[in-house]
Amino acid sequence: MSTAGASPSSASSPAAWARGGAVSAAALLADIGGTNARFALLQDDGAVATLETLAVADHEGPEAAVRAVLQRHGLAPPPLAVLAVAGPVHRLPVRLTNAGWQFDRDALVRETGIGAVHLVNDFAAQAWVLPALAPGDTVKLGGADGLAGAVRLVLGPGTGLGVATFAPGTGGTGDRVLAGEGGHAALPAEDDRDAALLGRLRTRFGRVSAERVLSGPGLVALGQAVAAEDDLPAPPTTPAELVEAARAGDSAAAETLQRFAGFLGSYAGDLTLIVGAWGGVYLTGGIAPRLRPELQSGPFRARFEAKGRFDAELQQVPTHLIVRPDPAFLGLAELARRLA
Repeated sequence: MSTAGASPSSASSPAAWARGGAVSAAALLADIGGTNARFALLQDDGAVATLETLAVADHEGPEAAVRAVLQRHGLAPPPLAVLAVAGPVHRLPVRLTNAGWQFDRDALVRETGIGAVHLVNDFAAQAWVLPALAPGDTVKLGGADGLAGAVRLVLGPGTGLGVATFAPGTGGTGDRVLAGEGGHAALPAEDDRDAALLGRLRTRFGRVSAERVLSGPGLVALGQAVAAEDDLPAPPTTPAELVEAARAGDSAAAETLQRFAGFLGSYAGDLTLIVGAWGGVYLTGGIAPRLRPELQSGPFRARFEAKGRFDAELQQVPTHLIVRPDPAFLGLAELARRLA
């Protein structure tokens, strides 16, 4: 994660219109996914003020979106922007995995007048949220208290599927966040029903990654597989409509939500074993909070714990649902403070 800076733009630059902005801010914060880009300000007093949410498809690129936000809110370009991007940031060019935006730090500085731009994976920002969460920000989905000072894991289905790890500092070292592309790991079958559904998805997509199922588009694809497997009418073709149909009694849609919760539990438990997240697992993103009843009463927790010789160990690991709106801004604010 690197930072790019440049000298202030001249009067003829694209950002000259904003130089008279009246609001003082320490940093612009943005959580940018494949569908929406959410913006907020880290103010000089340390408070975070939410600005607005833009549709990614409505703007040519991040430069145009940032300029629009600053202009609409009468803001001078701040000295720093911290942008969480739904895609890998360790190699250039940085692109959204599930949308067309491309990120060039120098171009963002040049075309917006912001002093420096820092790009971070969107789930790295979510991992930085974990130490800042208040009790009312989460709902516990089971497990014990977890191991104090241990690694914690955050994952979340949305337009895609993000994963990151928070490692508390030990022995005088600082806290660390590790973000990869765990959503693109393969999704295994735990029983014959899983295998049949994944087989249908494999015929359609080829390789079935976790994101092919555990995401908004994946929820719809899973619903279509369930309907085909059971010879039922296909459920609705948007995640929101599918959830509504399930709660209204549509059998294929209801089974889809149960299978989704089960797949998510198995996958979260596997990741816990892989990274040693004995401190706890946190679900976030655009889909999980909407499935709170299914996650609380469905197969999520049982599948999370069903790890053979490690059943007892997984029973000790707490799972939490983050219910705070826009939690990424907590993590972005923490990063901005460290950078500043």
